[in-house]
Amino acid sequence: MDRFTNYFFLFLTILSSLSFGYDYFYYSAFNKGMFFIPSQQKHISMKFVLSASLKIFLLIKTFLSLSPLIFILIVLLLQVKISILWWFPLFISIFHGMFFIGYLYPKIKRIIYWDTKNPVDRWDKLYQNYNSSSKILLLISFLNLLSILIAHLVGLFR
Repeated sequence: MDRFTNYFFLFLTILSSLSFGYDYFYYSAFNKGMFFIPSQQKHISMKFVLSASLKIFLLIKTFLSLSPLIFILIVLLLQVKISILWWFPLFISIFHGMFFIGYLYPKIKRIIYWDTKNPVDRWDKLYQNYNSSSKILLLISFLNLLSILIAHLVGLFR
């Protein structure tokens, strides 16, 4: 079972690094879009950035939140003893997926289906709200990647 946990944490490391890359891309794209795109043309580019790879992004986030749940179920059913250091990234991964699916995903859907007839100041307020939420997700994603790497490296050197 030790090899299984090592492979699982390697899989979780790959998923979390992909997730961190996507989070960083979305945050930087929106942050740059807030400054460099004129307000009248902002809705077209922001909608394109979000809808272009939302299906892949949602798939990665779903894997990132479901795989720790499946692993916890396997550990509990087989009564495998794992380190407390390995439980921490599992719960952060679950929280990361829940934050995205429960809080940020509805905001993304709202931006994508937001009517272009709304005033520009409402667009700016919506983008600033999304940008601050995206920054929180980026910090959670970095903490998730860091905790997974630490748990994986400590598990390899024991």
